Amino acid sequence: MARPIAVVTGASSGIGRASARRLASDGFDVVVAARRMDRLEALAEEIGGRAVRLDVTDARSVEEFAESAPVCRVLVNNAGGSLGVDRIADLDPEACLRMYETNVLGTIRVTQKLLPALMASGDGRIIVMTSLTGYQTYPGAAGYASAKYGQVAVADIGPRPGHRYYSRRSCDNRPEPRAAFAQFSDGVIAERLVLLATRLLVWRSTTRRV
Repeated sequence: MARPIAVVTGASSGIGRASARRLASDGFDVVVAARRMDRLEALAEEIGGRAVRLDVTDARSVEEFAESAPVCRVLVNNAGGSLGVDRIADLDPEACLRMYETNVLGTIRVTQKLLPALMASGDGRIIVMTSLTGYQTYPGAAGYASAKYGQVAVADIGPRPGHRYYSRRSCDNRPEPRAAFAQFSDGVIAERLVLLATRLLVWRSTTRRV
């Protein structure tokens, strides 16, 4: 029996890398995606997965990536990042644009292109890695917080101050769980992510659809 396929963006380090490892250990065939191919290839060899270069800010790169992943059950939108801690007076609009491109439009681009495969699986999952900064900002975080607020809006998940949030979207029109987790290490977050992806953990139910 073929293993279910999971795609993890931003998988070359941190939460993305930990998530890929955990998904692989739980029986998924993992496609790891990011820009740093040297790290990706080492990870893919370690977990028995496949490394594919992906720049979520480049529409053509996303298109080519989607063509290389025609089958997918779980998508982990983990690619993102922060640039600088400047206050409004010194904020670089170009840095804000790059953060928006990566965190918000990157999530939208990848989700759009993989959605047909997720729906075809009959039991697809979309997990969006967001941040506490998407709910509560701090001095110097105007650019990053704006991007994360936008990503939270895309994921459409309800806030609960003091927690880190992840959104799981069910692609077969069944009720979807929502979950909130406190600030954990990358490995612990990855463990919770896999529980979401495999339906072993349901903290709250809603009736929204993709």
